[in-house]
Amino acid sequence: MPAGSAAPSGGSAAPSAGPSTGSAAPSAGPSAGKVSLSRLRELEREAAAERPRQLDGVSPGVAQLIASIGACEAAHAIALPRSL
Repeated sequence: MPAGSAAPSGGSAAPSAGPSTGSAAPSAGPSAGKVSLSRLRELEREAAAERPRQLDGVSPGVAQLIASIGACEAAHAIALPRSL
C-alpha cells in the first residue's frame, strides 16, 4: 500500500451495498411530497432553534461549529420549496 494512504479498518468502512429495499420511501402522489417537505422544513426549524441551547460550556471552536450548523439548518428551512 502506498505511503499516506489509509486502509479501512475492520467494521468502520462504509457499506458498499445500496439502501435496503425495506426502507424505501413510499411512492405516492404530489400531496405526499408536500407533506414530506413541510415536515422537513419543520424539523430544520426546530433543529436550528435548538442550537443556542447547546452552546453552554463548549469551547469557542465548538460553539462556532454548532452555530454554523444551526445557520445551515435555518437556511435549509427557508430554501425548501413550499411545493413542487
